Amino acid sequence: KKVGSMGGNCGSAQPEADNRPLAVRYADAGLMQPFSMDYKNNFEKEIYYAINMLRTNPQSFVRQAQATVYRGLVKKSRAVELAAECLQSMAPTQVLKFDDGCNAAVRANNEAICQAEQQEPIEGGNLAKFKEQAGDGREPLGVEYSFYGY
Repeated sequence: KKVGSMGGNCGSAQPEADNRPLAVRYADAGLMQPFSMDYKNNFEKEIYYAINMLRTNPQSFVRQAQATVYRGLVKKSRAVELAAECLQSMAPTQVLKFDDGCNAAVRANNEAICQAEQQEPIEGGNLAKFKEQAGDGREPLGVEYSFYGY
């Protein structure tokens, strides 16, 4: 949808923000629904939706990225502007399917982090936990990033 400014052609048209719940937008996009074993709670299900909405339609997140600054959810910085530019230029990619082994490793690592009750948890751990659970000397391929305290 396009929304024009008042006064005719005085301003450029901007896409209207889609404020519907993520689950509704996901269903309307016709994307594959997760299996009930792919998530343990509604938060994990919404993460699944967000990842796949971002992968299949990155441009749809530009307005949300910009709105975080306007709503005061993040400090005004060039980072949000760069993220919006990146999203605008990204090409859609295929839907991601969660892996049961990876999910189990991440959950086990998160549980260990929560039990440690550290002020600043040690970074990483998901790949190490996956390797531990996979056994047979298998070496997982991947990269991980840790964010906390945001």
